[in-house]
Amino acid sequence: MSTAFDTLKYAQALEGLGIEPRQAQGMARALADALESSALATKDDIALVRDDLKAARLELKQDVASLEVRLLWRMVTIAFLQAGLIVTLIKFLPGPG
Repeated sequence: MSTAFDTLKYAQALEGLGIEPRQAQGMARALADALESSALATKDDIALVRDDLKAARLELKQDVASLEVRLLWRMVTIAFLQAGLIVTLIKFLPGPG
């Protein structure tokens, strides 16, 4: 998005300061070109970025919640496997006497 710049008004202001009309017009055109080619962020640009960040944050929260559930299931599975292994090993221990 570009910023509105009134070259005529700027050139007239320069002329009012005593700068030759041709120089004032050239300076106004040069400044307008510089402003047009620069990447200045507008309020709309910032609002778009803010919305994108909010959406990314929500997606990240959902991903983290999904990972938490998967991790919990893996931990429960490992706990059951460990319990089964312990029970199996206990069966192979020699009895008393």
